[in-house]
Amino acid sequence: MLSHDEVIVFIHGLGSESSIWDHCRAQLSASLAPDLPGYAQEPRLAGPPSPSEYARHILAAYPELTERRIHVVGHSMGCLVAAAMASESSCRTATLTLVSPTFGFGRAPEHERRRIIADRMTPLRTRTPPEWARDNVDRLVDASAAPTTRARAETLGDLLHREGISDAVEMMSCSDLLAIVAEISCPLMVVYGQNDAITPADESIRRFGALRRPPDIQRVARSGHLLPVEAPAELAGHIRNHIQEEQQ
Repeated sequence: MLSHDEVIVFIHGLGSESSIWDHCRAQLSASLAPDLPGYAQEPRLAGPPSPSEYARHILAAYPELTERRIHVVGHSMGCLVAAAMASESSCRTATLTLVSPTFGFGRAPEHERRRIIADRMTPLRTRTPPEWARDNVDRLVDASAAPTTRARAETLGDLLHREGISDAVEMMSCSDLLAIVAEISCPLMVVYGQNDAITPADESIRRFGALRRPPDIQRVARSGHLLPVEAPAELAGHIRNHIQEEQQ
């Protein structure tokens, strides 16, 4: 599917780390899935967190990306970073895929952004990151999810750190996905779980419809927010088709 000078870059979301992509990557060819700063073993960003700073960190950590055409895929909060990476590497980015994207709260008033940060971080004052992640599983996966899928979702927080989550929430609070995407010229696809309770598909699709060039929209039935875990093969199929359409 990919030529020797192409690679798929997968960006994880707020409550997971790079392993969320393992089953999806197994269905595709050359790819990499970095951990974001502050996640797993990665150090935090030195300065204020922003989608561009996260993207630049990844590009600096993988200098080989400067010599290859990249297909960028983000999940949830990671869509902000994926879009920023596509913008930072516009001449090399072939496609962008956003999976269950978070839009960010950069358009909200300052007091509203502060409230959002407080609401997101309050549970972590009394719960460890792994406990916090397990508490959210019912909202993340579809009610029909198999026990093995739920069990996998419950492990995604095992390598999380409060500081990394705090930085990511801060980044989300000052970000505007639509503003970033509006400046990107590569083919864009958005994939949603039909029953996503975190980023409901219908409202999000309406917002994307306001773009000058609305994206290709795909829905996955009987799935919630964690598409890389709930439906990795179907998600990989959509990504493959998106890439192949660009290559034609």
